[in-house]
Amino acid sequence: EKGLLVYDSFDYKKIAFFEDHIAYGDIEARHIIFAEGFGLHENPYFNELPLDGTKGELLIIKAPNLNLDCILNSSVFILPLGNDLFKVGATYNWVDKTNAVSDEGKQELLERIDELLDCDFEIVDHFAGIRPTVKDRRPLVGTHGGEAAQRVLDDAAVPGGEQVREILDRNACVLERRVELPTVVAVQTALRAAHHRQERRDVEQHRE
Repeated sequence: EKGLLVYDSFDYKKIAFFEDHIAYGDIEARHIIFAEGFGLHENPYFNELPLDGTKGELLIIKAPNLNLDCILNSSVFILPLGNDLFKVGATYNWVDKTNAVSDEGKQELLERIDELLDCDFEIVDHFAGIRPTVKDRRPLVGTHGGEAAQRVLDDAAVPGGEQVREILDRNACVLERRVELPTVVAVQTALRAAHHRQERRDVEQHRE
């Protein structure tokens, strides 16, 4: 209603940096925050971060006789959506990095559902996506070394919500120049590590 939400493909080349602000088209702001999930790999400013991805497949089922009004979390989760619809997921695939659904993923979910439910259901939809993950399961949060106005905020599949909320609050404080991010989540730590790894690879290649 207020015209604050824009649905469009983002073009990194259109970002313009000024001394006290940034601009993207006719939008001006003090900061730009990238919260892109696995799409961070396509970001030219943060694509060196150690972000991996884990594919997950989900089902939407219709089960009129399933009396469930809360999230069930077992071998899979079952999330009530209303109107007898439920979201069920998810699978884990560490090799396939596409959003394509598979018969194997569907069958795995159906087997898990059969273990949990004793009522009839029908499949309404089947879809897949890539979770952003890192080895230490910590979020990637921080400022780009070259442009202080650029920030990244990727949840990196952090389990639970408490840590995420805490880091979101801390990130808001950093934007107001009041505190520093902890080293364990600051992206500069990960970027330095990535540069060191590349330097070691270059040295090893030179020796060969």
